[in-house]
Amino acid sequence: MTLIPRTLFRAVLPAVVALLAAPPLHAALERADGRPSAADSTDPIRTERTDRHQAGSIEITVLFDNYAVEQELVTAWGFAALVRFNGHAVLFDTGFDEDILLANANALGVDLAGIEAIVISHAHSDHVDALPPLLGRIGPRPVYLLEAFPISFREMVSQRCEPVMVPDAGIDLFEGLHLTGNAGGSIPEQALVAESSEGLVVLTGCAHPGILRIVRLAAERYGGPIHLVMGGYHLGGQPMSSIEELIEGFRELGVALVAPTHCTGDEAIAAFREAYGDGFVKVGVGAVVRAGRGR
Repeated sequence: MTLIPRTLFRAVLPAVVALLAAPPLHAALERADGRPSAADSTDPIRTERTDRHQAGSIEITVLFDNYAVEQELVTAWGFAALVRFNGHAVLFDTGFDEDILLANANALGVDLAGIEAIVISHAHSDHVDALPPLLGRIGPRPVYLLEAFPISFREMVSQRCEPVMVPDAGIDLFEGLHLTGNAGGSIPEQALVAESSEGLVVLTGCAHPGILRIVRLAAERYGGPIHLVMGGYHLGGQPMSSIEELIEGFRELGVALVAPTHCTGDEAIAAFREAYGDGFVKVGVGAVVRAGRGR
C-alpha cells in the first residue's frame, strides 16, 4: 500500500474518482452491492457481552485514513469515520479532501447525505479540510465543535451551518453516545464514547492530549469497562519505553481491544499488536468494526 502525497494525489484524482465513483451515492449504509467487505469477513469483537444501562450497538466504518484494509480504496494522511449507533448516523472528522472521502464512501456503499451530525475531534487540517465542501454538497448539519477551537475555524463553520459548541464537561449526542468535551492539553481535542452492551467504545482523532488521559476520562465520566479504543493514538516517534508504559496503562484500565491507526506510528501499532494478540483489531480505510447487541 502506498501513501499518496497530497500534490501527487490531486494530479491523479480525476481518474481515481472516476474508477471508484461509478455507482452513485445511495441510501444504504452497508456495501451497495451486498458483498461483505474485507473487514466483514472476520469478527474482531470477541469479548463476552455484559448488560449495561442505556447500552446498545455501535458500528464504525473508516472512510479516510493513511492505512487501508481494502486495497482498492484511497489512502491519504488524515482520518474520518462513519459511526452508527442505535439507528443514528454520525460522521466523526472528515479528512482533508472531500473527493477522497466521497470516493471511499461511494466504494463502500455509504451515503453521507444520510448522516445526522458531524463531530470534529480537533481543528487540524487533515481532520477538517473536507468539511466546508461536504456541507456544500449534503447541506447543513449540526457540527459539534469545542468552545476551545480557534475562533477563525468556528466562524468558518458558522457561515455554513449552525455549530453546536461542546463544553469542557462534554455533551450527549444521543442516549448512550457522548462527546468527552475538551480532554485538555495544548491542542483542544474531544473524543467520542459509546455505551455498547460489551463496554465503552472510545473513538479518537489524534489523541493530542494523550490517549491514556482520554481513556481514563471516558472511564471516569461514563463508567467502564473499556471494551475498545480505536483511532489515532499519536505515538509516532515516541520511545518504546513510553509505548510499553502506555500499554501497561491500558492493561490497568482493563482495555479489552485496541484498534490503533492514523498517527499512532508503525512501531507503536506493532507493539500493540504483539501485546494484545487476539485483542488487536486491524483498521484502516474500509474497516468495519462492530460492538454491542445485534452485531
